[in-house]
Amino acid sequence: MNHQPYELGGVSLLLVEDENDARQMLTRMLAMRYPELRLLMAVNGAEGVAFFSEHRPDIVLADMNMPIMNGIQMAREIKSLSPDTTIIAVTAYNDPSYLMDAIEIGIRHYVLKPVNGHELFAVIDKSIEEITLKRLVREQDRKIRLNERQLSEAQKITHLGSWEWDITSGRNWWSDEMYRILGVEPGAIPAALAEFMKMLHPDDREAVEDLFKHSLKERQSFSNHYCRVVWPDGAVRILLVNGELTLDADGRPAAMIGTALDVTERRLAEEERMRLASIVESSNDAILGLDLNGTITSWNRGAETVYGYSAKEATGRHVSMIIPVEHQGEIEQIRETIVNGRDVMHFETVRIRKDGRRIYVSLTASPTRGLNGSVTGISAIARDVTERREMEELINYRAYHDTLTDLPNRQLFMDFLTLELAQARRNGKKLALLFLDLNDFKQINDTLGHDAGDQLLQEVARRLRACIRESDTVSRLGGDEFTVLMPDLGQTNDVGIVIRKILSVFMDPFMLNDIATASSTSIGISMFPDDGDSAEELIKKADIAMYEAKERGNNAYQFFNAEINARTLQRQELESFLRQAVERGEFELLFQPMVQSGTRRIMGAEMLLRWRHPHKGLLLPEQFLSVAEDTGAIVPIGEWALHSACSQMNVWNRKGYPLCLSVNLTRRQFHQPNLVEKTARILSETGLKPQLLEFEITEGTIMGDIDFSLRCMQQLTDMGINLAIDNFGTGSSSLRWIKKMPISAVKIDRSFIKNMLSAPDDLAVVNAAIAMSHCLRMKVVVNGVETESQLAAIRTSGYDEIQGYLISEPLFPGQFERLVARA
Repeated sequence: MNHQPYELGGVSLLLVEDENDARQMLTRMLAMRYPELRLLMAVNGAEGVAFFSEHRPDIVLADMNMPIMNGIQMAREIKSLSPDTTIIAVTAYNDPSYLMDAIEIGIRHYVLKPVNGHELFAVIDKSIEEITLKRLVREQDRKIRLNERQLSEAQKITHLGSWEWDITSGRNWWSDEMYRILGVEPGAIPAALAEFMKMLHPDDREAVEDLFKHSLKERQSFSNHYCRVVWPDGAVRILLVNGELTLDADGRPAAMIGTALDVTERRLAEEERMRLASIVESSNDAILGLDLNGTITSWNRGAETVYGYSAKEATGRHVSMIIPVEHQGEIEQIRETIVNGRDVMHFETVRIRKDGRRIYVSLTASPTRGLNGSVTGISAIARDVTERREMEELINYRAYHDTLTDLPNRQLFMDFLTLELAQARRNGKKLALLFLDLNDFKQINDTLGHDAGDQLLQEVARRLRACIRESDTVSRLGGDEFTVLMPDLGQTNDVGIVIRKILSVFMDPFMLNDIATASSTSIGISMFPDDGDSAEELIKKADIAMYEAKERGNNAYQFFNAEINARTLQRQELESFLRQAVERGEFELLFQPMVQSGTRRIMGAEMLLRWRHPHKGLLLPEQFLSVAEDTGAIVPIGEWALHSACSQMNVWNRKGYPLCLSVNLTRRQFHQPNLVEKTARILSETGLKPQLLEFEITEGTIMGDIDFSLRCMQQLTDMGINLAIDNFGTGSSSLRWIKKMPISAVKIDRSFIKNMLSAPDDLAVVNAAIAMSHCLRMKVVVNGVETESQLAAIRTSGYDEIQGYLISEPLFPGQFERLVARA
């Protein structure tokens, strides 16, 4: 067992325990742990007080639950006798209110029953440590006071600089230190009162002369007189001068001895402290000092103004008196920050004035340090920012509310809707959104004036508030548009009840400028989760439904019908984004390599298009190409894609990669009247040779207008461009037409490749298509090869090139170039 590391000589402990077994056990534990400790025992609180009064032990270790007098009462009486006595409570209670009573009395340590030896010893060790340190402090304090007395006696004779003046003979003597105080080397000038007077600051000479004259005349010594001397180098120093006059046997002045102390730094520091104290005291901000326990140690006039307490009322009390209950935790947070040597900067919080009014303050706190640099307290500055905060809150309120109707505006409504949607998702509840529009608002504005229009909006807002449930929210989005948010719906019928109330209030005329005026509304309703999951979607669909209601006449309402609107809205949105996608640079090109049979040498690549949609991410062609084709957006998209791909392929060719580019043309692209001219221009601008470009065209595209197709295909091949039939085997073309077309290659559709291992007919079609194409002197590209098994099945069929995920997935330009470089 480890022994107490402190000297126990003279340390005594009073054990107060009414239970005999517990007392004996604790006695044995203490004797083993602290053999040098003087141990006293009492069996109840009253006896404990009596023992304490007689023996004054350093530590009291006491059970709290005892007969005759309990531990709390005993501790209170002991503390009244000796406030500094350490009391350790041994208790089974850990109730906060009980512990607060103990702390209020001054019990700073406690051990819970059943007693754990390690916990008990830790508390006693800590207490002994504190007692030992207190004794050391007292001893040091005693020595300091002794030294101060000795120093005080010495200062009467020599101080830091000492001097003597023999009044009878006129002789003077200065100590070496006196010379140094005057800024000269010892013996450099004669020791004489006249020399001293010369070195005085001109503004102080008369006062010092008067001082000596008065001393001699009144036969009195003088002390603590401040004066300034000017050193030879011009430096001004402040001296504290004392003079002790001695008289001869006849009572006449005989001599004077004295001291001079250079107090320049101290005096300047005092003046600076006084200046700062004046600033602090006159500041409008609350400036207060605290010790580390939170007790207020200083309180300026600004604090009196801010908090309403006088300095006398506040000093010595705990700072918690100005802190609301819900902010009490800030005390420890700030304390921890300060103890760790950090500042608290412009922390805005709430405080309580003496009159109970709550105020906002901006708090700055920093540590105060002792001479050894340790943190000894807290210096806090609090500025009352209540007026600013209230103005900010007003501005914030106005930012989220309609100034005319005082209803939540669009921004606040969107926040409410987003919050209620999240709640509805969590709780599995329904939510309704009502979108209202006033049908006669423009006419009323035009005929009765804007004042009447404002009155109408205000009255509509008032009536709508009266129609809704307590949990509902009415908002004005702007103009003559209002919304009603109905969360936490138990049944859809609740919506119907509110709608009927709303329509009923529009049956009564509105008094506008003393004129009874009729007005009506149209209401659109969307429901969560039936009609959408987001705030924007529900608003949009309620808006759509509102316009449907307008078509039905005045004071009508319409629930959103998703079946009618969904496809149209989705398509409209896609069309809108597609029109701007090229300008915004949202399209990206990928390249999928086509490799030669046998050698697997990369011969070229098919250009594939992707759309990086701003909301939906990277989209494949099947997700947007049909819309682009129908709207005609495919024409500018295709032109950009062809130009970009040709430019990229030409770059690769100049780097020494002899690759061909294969590009798909849709029906609308191929049937452009100026396709040939546009293609020629792009080849000219990009520098790509026509022989390295191949257009892939489906059979259906060609057969749509066979005469145009044949003319266009011939013009393209005359330029040197290669043509290939894409998705061969899925169209309706015949051999008769194929033989007439200037086709150089066919691409077998991937659907045949996908199923050929499980469907022998598909494999037969693939083999037949390859054989037929070769007979017509056309190259065959097998598309969609994804596995080695598929490749093995067609290996003997005589294909020319293959393309598919087995070789490579579509790659971005940088990835494709690295693949080609490695190959």
